[in-house]
Amino acid sequence: MAKNRVAGQKINFMHRVSHVSLELMTDSNYTLRQINHSDISDILNFTDHWIGRGYFSRSELSHLLDLSHGSSFIASSNDAAQNLLGVRISIAAGEIEKLNLKNLSFSAWPFSSDEMAYFKSLFVAQSAQGQGIGKSLSSASLKVLKELGAKAVACHSWLESPEDSSRKYLKKMGFKEICRHEKYWYDVDYECTRCGKGKCLCTAIEMVKVFR
Repeated sequence: MAKNRVAGQKINFMHRVSHVSLELMTDSNYTLRQINHSDISDILNFTDHWIGRGYFSRSELSHLLDLSHGSSFIASSNDAAQNLLGVRISIAAGEIEKLNLKNLSFSAWPFSSDEMAYFKSLFVAQSAQGQGIGKSLSSASLKVLKELGAKAVACHSWLESPEDSSRKYLKKMGFKEICRHEKYWYDVDYECTRCGKGKCLCTAIEMVKVFR
Protein backbone atom coordinates (compact mmCIF):
# COMPACT_ATOMS: atom_id res chain seq x y z
CA MET A 1 0.00 0.00 0.00
CA ALA A 2 1.50 3.29 -1.00
CA LYS A 3 0.87 6.51 0.81
CA ASN A 4 1.80 8.99 -1.86
CA ARG A 5 0.81 12.33 -0.69
CA VAL A 6 0.84 15.76 -5.17
CA ALA A 7 -1.02 32.06 -15.91
CA GLY A 8 -1.96 32.88 -19.17
CA GLN A 9 -0.45 29.65 -20.38
CA LYS A 10 -2.51 27.81 -17.78
CA ILE A 11 -5.79 29.35 -18.96
CA ASN A 12 -5.22 28.32 -22.56
CA PHE A 13 -4.14 24.88 -21.43
CA MET A 14 -7.26 24.26 -19.37
CA HIS A 15 -9.57 24.65 -22.38
CA ARG A 16 -8.38 21.33 -23.75
CA VAL A 17 -7.51 19.18 -20.75
CA SER A 18 -11.01 18.12 -19.74
CA HIS A 19 -11.63 16.19 -22.96
CA VAL A 20 -9.06 13.41 -22.53
CA SER A 21 -10.72 10.10 -21.72
CA LEU A 22 -9.83 6.44 -21.85
CA GLU A 23 -11.92 3.37 -22.43
CA LEU A 24 -12.33 0.86 -19.61
CA MET A 25 -9.17 -1.18 -19.13
CA THR A 26 -9.76 -4.71 -17.94
CA ASP A 27 -7.62 -7.44 -16.41
CA SER A 28 -8.82 -10.93 -15.56
CA ASN A 29 -9.35 -9.85 -11.95
CA TYR A 30 -10.09 -6.13 -12.08
CA THR A 31 -11.22 -3.18 -14.22
CA LEU A 32 -9.67 0.31 -14.34
CA ARG A 33 -11.63 3.44 -15.16
CA GLN A 34 -11.39 7.18 -14.63
CA ILE A 35 -12.81 8.52 -11.37
CA ASN A 36 -15.84 10.78 -11.38
CA HIS A 37 -17.55 12.66 -8.57
CA SER A 38 -20.17 9.93 -8.09
CA ASP A 39 -17.35 7.72 -6.76
CA ILE A 40 -16.51 10.00 -3.84
CA SER A 41 -18.51 8.15 -1.15
CA ASP A 42 -16.97 4.80 -2.11
CA ILE A 43 -13.46 6.27 -2.13
CA LEU A 44 -13.95 7.87 1.30
CA ASN A 45 -15.10 4.54 2.74
CA PHE A 46 -12.10 2.86 1.13
CA THR A 47 -9.49 5.31 2.44
CA ASP A 48 -11.06 5.42 5.92
CA HIS A 49 -10.65 1.65 6.09
CA TRP A 50 -7.23 1.13 4.49
CA ILE A 51 -5.38 4.41 5.15
CA GLY A 52 -6.83 6.00 8.27
CA ARG A 53 -10.14 7.52 9.28
CA GLY A 54 -10.52 11.10 8.12
CA TYR A 55 -7.58 11.12 5.72
CA PHE A 56 -9.76 12.84 3.10
CA SER A 57 -12.81 15.02 3.61
CA ARG A 58 -15.57 15.01 1.00
CA SER A 59 -14.86 18.62 -0.01
CA GLU A 60 -11.11 17.97 -0.28
CA LEU A 61 -11.58 14.90 -2.46
CA SER A 62 -14.03 16.76 -4.69
CA HIS A 63 -11.49 19.57 -5.11
CA LEU A 64 -8.75 17.09 -6.03
CA LEU A 65 -10.94 15.54 -8.72
CA ASP A 66 -11.62 19.01 -10.15
CA LEU A 67 -7.85 19.50 -10.50
CA SER A 68 -7.35 16.03 -11.94
CA HIS A 69 -9.00 16.55 -15.35
CA GLY A 70 -9.50 12.85 -15.92
CA SER A 71 -6.07 11.69 -14.75
CA SER A 72 -7.31 9.87 -11.61
CA PHE A 73 -8.33 6.20 -11.72
CA ILE A 74 -9.94 3.47 -9.64
CA ALA A 75 -9.69 -0.31 -9.89
CA SER A 76 -12.69 -2.51 -9.11
CA SER A 77 -13.06 -6.27 -8.90
CA ASN A 78 -14.61 -8.05 -11.87
CA ASP A 79 -16.94 -10.15 -9.75
CA ALA A 80 -20.57 -9.36 -8.94
CA ALA A 81 -19.57 -7.28 -5.89
CA GLN A 82 -17.37 -4.90 -7.94
CA ASN A 83 -15.41 -4.04 -4.80
CA LEU A 84 -13.04 -1.10 -4.89
CA LEU A 85 -9.47 -2.43 -4.96
CA GLY A 86 -7.30 0.62 -5.61
CA VAL A 87 -7.28 4.37 -6.14
CA ARG A 88 -4.81 6.63 -7.93
CA ILE A 89 -5.41 10.38 -7.50
CA SER A 90 -3.35 12.69 -9.73
CA ILE A 91 -3.25 16.40 -10.46
CA ALA A 92 -2.90 17.79 -13.98
CA ALA A 93 -0.07 20.11 -14.97
CA GLY A 94 -0.77 23.74 -14.18
CA GLU A 95 -2.84 22.90 -11.10
CA ILE A 96 -0.23 21.99 -8.46
CA GLU A 97 -0.10 25.38 -6.79
CA LYS A 98 -3.84 25.18 -6.09
CA LEU A 99 -3.10 22.31 -3.70
CA ASN A 100 -1.22 24.55 -1.24
CA LEU A 101 1.18 21.70 -0.51
CA LYS A 102 4.12 22.26 1.80
CA ASN A 103 7.66 21.09 1.14
CA LEU A 104 7.74 21.17 -2.63
CA SER A 105 11.25 21.66 -3.97
CA PHE A 106 10.35 23.85 -6.94
CA SER A 107 13.97 24.90 -7.46
CA ALA A 108 14.99 21.26 -7.93
CA TRP A 109 12.27 20.51 -10.47
CA PRO A 110 13.30 20.21 -14.13
CA PHE A 111 10.35 22.36 -15.33
CA SER A 112 8.09 25.10 -14.04
CA SER A 113 5.01 24.17 -11.98
CA ASP A 114 2.80 24.91 -15.01
CA GLU A 115 4.49 22.00 -16.80
CA MET A 116 4.58 19.61 -13.82
CA ALA A 117 1.83 17.16 -12.90
CA TYR A 118 1.55 15.60 -9.44
CA PHE A 119 0.85 12.10 -8.12
CA LYS A 120 -1.25 12.91 -5.04
CA SER A 121 -2.10 9.48 -3.65
CA LEU A 122 -2.03 5.78 -4.47
CA PHE A 123 -3.95 3.33 -2.31
CA VAL A 124 -4.31 -0.41 -2.90
CA ALA A 125 -6.34 -2.64 -0.59
CA GLN A 126 -4.14 -5.01 1.37
CA SER A 127 -6.15 -7.95 0.08
CA ALA A 128 -5.46 -6.90 -3.53
CA GLN A 129 -1.73 -6.24 -3.36
CA GLY A 130 0.67 -8.23 -5.52
CA GLN A 131 -1.65 -8.21 -8.55
CA GLY A 132 -0.07 -5.24 -10.33
CA ILE A 133 -2.99 -2.95 -9.56
CA GLY A 134 -0.85 -0.07 -8.32
CA LYS A 135 1.33 -0.14 -11.42
CA SER A 136 -1.71 -0.34 -13.71
CA LEU A 137 -3.40 2.60 -12.00
CA SER A 138 -0.25 4.71 -12.18
CA SER A 139 0.48 3.78 -15.82
CA ALA A 140 -3.04 4.78 -16.86
CA SER A 141 -2.68 8.07 -15.00
CA LEU A 142 0.73 8.81 -16.52
CA LYS A 143 -0.69 8.29 -20.01
CA VAL A 144 -3.41 10.87 -19.42
CA LEU A 145 -1.11 13.36 -17.67
CA LYS A 146 1.27 13.26 -20.62
CA GLU A 147 -1.59 13.73 -23.08
CA LEU A 148 -2.71 16.73 -21.03
CA GLY A 149 0.67 18.37 -21.65
CA ALA A 150 2.75 17.55 -18.57
CA LYS A 151 6.50 17.33 -19.12
CA ALA A 152 7.16 15.65 -15.77
CA VAL A 153 5.42 14.35 -12.65
CA ALA A 154 6.31 14.99 -9.00
CA CYS A 155 5.19 12.98 -5.99
CA HIS A 156 5.84 12.25 -2.33
CA SER A 157 6.40 8.58 -1.56
CA TRP A 158 6.11 7.02 1.89
CA LEU A 159 9.50 6.10 3.35
CA GLU A 160 8.05 3.83 6.04
CA SER A 161 5.82 1.83 3.69
CA PRO A 162 6.05 -1.95 4.23
CA GLU A 163 9.34 -3.24 2.79
CA ASP A 164 9.92 0.21 1.26
CA SER A 165 7.31 -0.69 -1.36
CA SER A 166 6.27 2.89 -2.13
CA ARG A 167 9.72 4.13 -3.14
CA LYS A 168 10.70 0.88 -4.87
CA TYR A 169 7.69 0.82 -7.18
CA LEU A 170 8.13 4.50 -8.08
CA LYS A 171 11.80 3.91 -8.93
CA LYS A 172 10.75 1.10 -11.24
CA MET A 173 8.41 3.54 -12.99
CA GLY A 174 11.25 5.99 -13.61
CA PHE A 175 10.94 8.34 -10.64
CA LYS A 176 14.11 9.71 -9.05
CA GLU A 177 14.52 10.98 -5.49
CA ILE A 178 15.31 14.67 -5.09
CA CYS A 179 14.88 15.21 -1.32
CA ARG A 180 13.23 13.98 1.90
CA HIS A 181 10.77 15.66 4.26
CA GLU A 182 10.53 14.41 7.85
CA LYS A 183 7.10 14.41 9.55
CA TYR A 184 5.52 15.34 6.25
CA TRP A 185 1.99 14.34 7.33
CA TYR A 186 2.35 15.68 10.89
CA ASP A 187 -0.36 18.32 10.45
CA VAL A 188 -2.84 16.01 8.70
CA ASP A 189 -5.70 15.31 11.11
CA TYR A 190 -6.10 11.56 10.68
CA GLU A 191 -5.03 8.30 12.31
CA CYS A 192 -1.99 6.92 10.47
CA THR A 193 -2.03 3.14 10.09
CA ARG A 194 1.64 3.05 11.15
CA CYS A 195 1.83 5.74 13.84
CA GLY A 196 -1.61 5.10 15.35
CA LYS A 197 -3.40 7.72 17.40
CA GLY A 198 -1.70 11.07 17.62
CA LYS A 199 0.49 12.81 15.08
CA CYS A 200 1.94 11.04 12.05
CA LEU A 201 5.75 10.97 12.22
CA CYS A 202 6.35 9.41 8.80
CA THR A 203 8.82 10.76 6.25
CA ALA A 204 8.00 11.66 2.64
CA ILE A 205 10.46 11.23 -0.23
CA GLU A 206 9.95 13.81 -2.96
CA MET A 207 10.49 12.19 -6.38
CA VAL A 208 10.22 13.28 -10.02
CA LYS A 209 9.71 11.44 -13.30
CA VAL A 210 10.47 13.20 -16.59
CA PHE A 211 8.47 12.13 -19.66
CA ARG A 212 10.57 11.05 -22.61
